[in-house]
Amino acid sequence: MLDKLRCLAIFATVVEVGSFTRAAKRLGLSPSVVSQAVSTLEVEAGFALLYRSTRRLNLTDHGARVLEQAVPILRAAEAAINLLAEAESPSGLLRITCPAVLQDGPFIDDLAEFARTNPRVQLQVEFSDHRRHLLRDGFDLALRIGPSDDSALRSRRIIGGTQVLVGASDIAHPTTPEGLSATAMIGLGEQSRILSLTRKSDGTTVSIGVSGQISVDTGHAALKLARIGAGVAAVPRFLAQPLLTLGALVEVLPDWLLPAFDIYAVWPANAGERSLTRLFLTFLTRRLVDAPPLQRGVQ
Repeated sequence: MLDKLRCLAIFATVVEVGSFTRAAKRLGLSPSVVSQAVSTLEVEAGFALLYRSTRRLNLTDHGARVLEQAVPILRAAEAAINLLAEAESPSGLLRITCPAVLQDGPFIDDLAEFARTNPRVQLQVEFSDHRRHLLRDGFDLALRIGPSDDSALRSRRIIGGTQVLVGASDIAHPTTPEGLSATAMIGLGEQSRILSLTRKSDGTTVSIGVSGQISVDTGHAALKLARIGAGVAAVPRFLAQPLLTLGALVEVLPDWLLPAFDIYAVWPANAGERSLTRLFLTFLTRRLVDAPPLQRGVQ
């Protein structure tokens, strides 16, 4: 049955394009295979399907009747094959929550690429610095700073990043860590009021108590406040880098390092191996093999 359907499909293509050679090119077969398929049908039927000449092909009466019956069968078979392909492709809704700071990083490119390669998956992404409860709030996946200690959740390190101290470019800033204790610091989220700094040259580590009048919950707000001289902010380097490059901000204490941070993917422990959550995790991991997003474009 399958061989006959294949031969009928080849026969229909020959009639459509008007030659064995053109049919072979369209189907990616050799002309001899195409010719043999039509001949096989004719032998089994006991009559000719085509009148052959050096210039053109014409349907016989029998061939016209066979084609008339074959076309709807072939279309139905093609539709069924397409349905099978759709059933095998991922589909459904994937809800993700992640820190607001990621909306301006390369993670946006990752989302766009995942959507392009999985056209039947609906992505609903929340960028917020308010920590969501995955199970209660109905999210499939979260990106968070640090792993989860909830036994109902699993976590995997996805990316790492660095922080930088920044301030307005038109005012003076401390030149030593100790000077930060007398500087207005712009708080970001749940940042500690104790800053740990490591000197690049020799690895010396110091801890400095800092304070400030303003605390915000987004990196953008912290950057804007730093830019207008409201204080010094500790923010992810990738977020500050464009303003540093433009000269709108300057790096404070460039010879010292703030602690690096890790972002983890967190998801319900009962997510199946073939779930959209697992699919996205696999995709994201492969994207980050050579270039972690929070390091792309940062010198």
